[in-house]
Amino acid sequence: LNYLLLGDSIAQGYGVYNRETRQRVSGHWLAELIAQPNLDEVHSLFFSQIVRDWFDGGAFLYLFKNAEGQVISFFRMNPRQVLVDRDELNRKRFTYNGRVYYSDRVLHIPGKYGYNGLTAKSIFVELQNIFETSENLDLFTSNTFSNNMGKRLVIDATDAYQNLTDEQAEILVKKLVHNYSGVQNAGKPIVKRNGLKYETIDTGTSSNQASQLAENRMYQTKLIAEVFHIPPEFLVGNVPSDVEALYTVFANQCIEPIATEFQEYFNLLLSPAERTHYYFEFTYNSLMKTSLSKRIDAYAKQITNGILSVDEIR
Repeated sequence: LNYLLLGDSIAQGYGVYNRETRQRVSGHWLAELIAQPNLDEVHSLFFSQIVRDWFDGGAFLYLFKNAEGQVISFFRMNPRQVLVDRDELNRKRFTYNGRVYYSDRVLHIPGKYGYNGLTAKSIFVELQNIFETSENLDLFTSNTFSNNMGKRLVIDATDAYQNLTDEQAEILVKKLVHNYSGVQNAGKPIVKRNGLKYETIDTGTSSNQASQLAENRMYQTKLIAEVFHIPPEFLVGNVPSDVEALYTVFANQCIEPIATEFQEYFNLLLSPAERTHYYFEFTYNSLMKTSLSKRIDAYAKQITNGILSVDEIR
């Protein structure tokens, strides 16, 4: 969910701009390349993949060029299969599937955790304790519900079967599970017959954690949201009324730092001559959500004070 949310948010707005006029340049090759990285992938899927790679240590993009040397396609390289080192001239060298490439063919966007000049560390390695705690909590929740919150059914078959074999006991258990367990059998009465006796015991898994699963999971959700700088409301679906402030925090603290690094590396694809006149930049206007009532109130004040006209607002 995090990667989809971040990748889609970053990919929503971008363009190449003129440095003097600050106006977007229509039809620039770099903007068109970002819009369609290659013939197989749309840019929203492509960005979700490379954002995931970035959090996992860094993204590697193979640059496919035409005869004139211009980049016409991006292709994601599996970062777990890329070996990065430096040659005798101190150039960064990338070995992938037995072939060696340099920075003229590979755009390396390293992650922000533990970058040493060659590679960076995965966020899942750097913050291992947080993610392990989250995984353990998921396992605890699953086990708790699987064990009926600490209560287990005991079948006493000593009176019904004097010499019950392991195979017969297994058949008996499977039959009871099929007939009486699961959501589809909820509330279904258990029929006692052949001298079978039923009782429940507490397995000891019922604890303070079991009674506070919702609170524990909510805390862990907030902790994960803090790691990715995502407002927790986006993950739990509890969007407050002040949605404008929420999206502003999301854009400033989460999207902008990632997008800034990506756009700085994409600008390296422009030739030195082009960089004197143009620059690539992501925009976040589509993320800035406001309520209709707040917009109308702001428009009314702008008209009253002569800041905007009706036509400008329209």
